[in-house]
Amino acid sequence: MVRTAFNRARRADLVHGQNPASDTKPRKVPKRAPAFLEPHEVPRLLAELSGEDRPLVATALYAGLRKGELFGLQKRDVDLKRRLLTVRRSYGNETTKGAREEAVPIATALVPYLEATLEASKGSLLFPRADGEMRTEADKLGKRLRTALSRSGIVEGYLHLCRRCKRRGTPHEEKHADCERRHCPKCKMLLWARALPRRFRLHDTRHTTATLLLAAGVDLYAVARILRHSDPKITFETYAHLVPGYLHAQIDRLPKLETFAALVLQAPPDPVDAARGQLQEGPDSRVVRMARLAGVEPAARGFEGRCSIQLSYRRVACLCRRSRGASSGTVLLDAQRGAI
Repeated sequence: MVRTAFNRARRADLVHGQNPASDTKPRKVPKRAPAFLEPHEVPRLLAELSGEDRPLVATALYAGLRKGELFGLQKRDVDLKRRLLTVRRSYGNETTKGAREEAVPIATALVPYLEATLEASKGSLLFPRADGEMRTEADKLGKRLRTALSRSGIVEGYLHLCRRCKRRGTPHEEKHADCERRHCPKCKMLLWARALPRRFRLHDTRHTTATLLLAAGVDLYAVARILRHSDPKITFETYAHLVPGYLHAQIDRLPKLETFAALVLQAPPDPVDAARGQLQEGPDSRVVRMARLAGVEPAARGFEGRCSIQLSYRRVACLCRRSRGASSGTVLLDAQRGAI
């Protein structure tokens, strides 16, 4: 932010010189998987919202609009005949985040909500406040959304508290996945179950839109057009792992290596070439074994296939052939001299 502010001030000829923040390394923000709702959770959430927030959240879920774009919608932006929703502004600004006007197709499930909103709204805004003015960033729609999630049972779990022990200064609490009736093990009082809402923001409704589309088999390029991403690469990097069958055809090739893995990890390796794996039994093998015992070549178990050792053994055998007819002691002596 400091780097951007200094660059803008320099372009406006307010400051001069090198940007002091140009050599700083930006802090790496960890990327987390986007939070989203499952298809069966969407109607449960909409049923728990108030009459004013229900069409607003439904538009966010089925059209993938941002918070400022929702609040800045006007009646003239809705074309039910062609089923198009034109996104022109964000809050009171006459432009959006992408600095362009774009039309978003209206889903069939969203039409009843928009029809009811067009009839109920009295001013030019589609989703105004109770006094008819535009909603601002201070609107607590995200908090009301999480409250509706808790009421609909879309939670991470339940925290069971003992209010009697809490008043006594020795609080007792238990975390469970359900809200069944439980009693305190200390005072036997009925525990009070409090829902632990799921981590979900208003912007996560936009992630839900992409998830529902991908689960229905829509291609990534169409999802990028609906979400109005400037680059389809953004859509791919964010939602590619949610595509059904993504990389499954490639990862399923691994079971084809079961036979090879069993041979490598379990079965002992067999020599491929018998000539390299071990010495062939021949007329001189006994002499070579005697040379080993005499110390001509140190016995190295498991290295019989090495070329240098094989050459040493063959040299011993060659010397033995040259001295045939002599005594065995003379043969061994010549073999030792030749090896040295």
